[in-house]
Amino acid sequence: MESSVHDEYFTMEVLTAPPQKLQLMLLEAAIRAVQKAQATWNEDDRGLACEALVQAQECVAQILAGLNLQAGKLAHQLAGLYGFVLRRLRDANLQRNGQALDEALKILKMEHQTWQMLCQKLNGPGPVASANEAGSANLPETSWSFSVQA
Repeated sequence: MESSVHDEYFTMEVLTAPPQKLQLMLLEAAIRAVQKAQATWNEDDRGLACEALVQAQECVAQILAGLNLQAGKLAHQLAGLYGFVLRRLRDANLQRNGQALDEALKILKMEHQTWQMLCQKLNGPGPVASANEAGSANLPETSWSFSVQA
């Protein structure tokens, strides 16, 4: 029952969120997935790490799919950046490359900070609810995930 209420709340939050908040949510989900992969690598659970990295890749792919490339040069630069993150996540997964994973996570965290500042600016002086405000490495675990649609 509690899961159902959470799912309904999350669905309503996604359906009513402005685009910048959706971007922030995708970045948070990608960061959580990368951190889960890192933790499971340390526990030597390759299956869970792989699953988490696939989820992170899906989040980044969803961000890429949402870019309006007709918007100009900045959109193309962002596409290049997210394409790089996708490749680093893939390399981390296929080669168990910790450096690639660290690089991807660093970029995702910087992007998260940028989008968090944008959300704060657009929403006024009040803070945007986020678990990563102080640069904390841990974001809350959730039971939902985003999927890429063709």
